[in-house]
Amino acid sequence: MTIKAPHRTFDEIFFYFDIDDTFMFDEEKCDAELAITFLEDDGCDDFFVTYDNNDPKLGEHDGSFRPLPYVKFPNTGQWRTVKLLLPNVRFANRGNCADFRITVDSGNQNLTLSEVIIRRLSGKK
Repeated sequence: MTIKAPHRTFDEIFFYFDIDDTFMFDEEKCDAELAITFLEDDGCDDFFVTYDNNDPKLGEHDGSFRPLPYVKFPNTGQWRTVKLLLPNVRFANRGNCADFRITVDSGNQNLTLSEVIIRRLSGKK
């Protein structure tokens, strides 16, 4: 997996991730689990993930950026790992040449990441 340098806009910061195409690419009927380890500090209050998926009802743009609910957390100063279910992934590099992104739009817009792991749950190989 490749992470691109964070992209900052006026009110958001994006971490873009590109899954190695030999591992997962243009999937069908495939779910994945995303594990994110981050520091609960005063850099931000929450973040959310959007990902490239196969839901035909969402259309091309919204299908490339399907949102998951916000991950909210207090300022504990501790490392925390969350596991998120990504239903019906596609991962065809349609999200600004990436497969998923982590978006921070609160607080100081700083998020300290330690580890990001994607795991296939089902679907074609």
